[in-house]
Amino acid sequence: MTVVAIIPALNEEAAIGGVVHELRSSVLDEIIVVDNGSTDRTAEVALAAGAHVVHQPERGYGAACIAGVDAAPMPVPSSSWMAMPPKSPAISPR
Repeated sequence: MTVVAIIPALNEEAAIGGVVHELRSSVLDEIIVVDNGSTDRTAEVALAAGAHVVHQPERGYGAACIAGVDAAPMPVPSSSWMAMPPKSPAISPR
């Protein structure tokens, strides 16, 4: 079974590295961070933390999620799972 996390992100430089690091220690096979037009170093930090980074300049949660699904390893076998966090104002840990 393949398990992929797709994380839409916009200007999450401060939090994305920690989030990716925590997820890398889980059962995930791949972590895809979709940079949704960030003006900070979100993409660089996510890449350095070990995520596959995809750029989606069209703003919006839906566009980012679709870009992440499109970037997932294909073909997706029937025993695969993709997880996307619910839309939230920030992904930073509380």
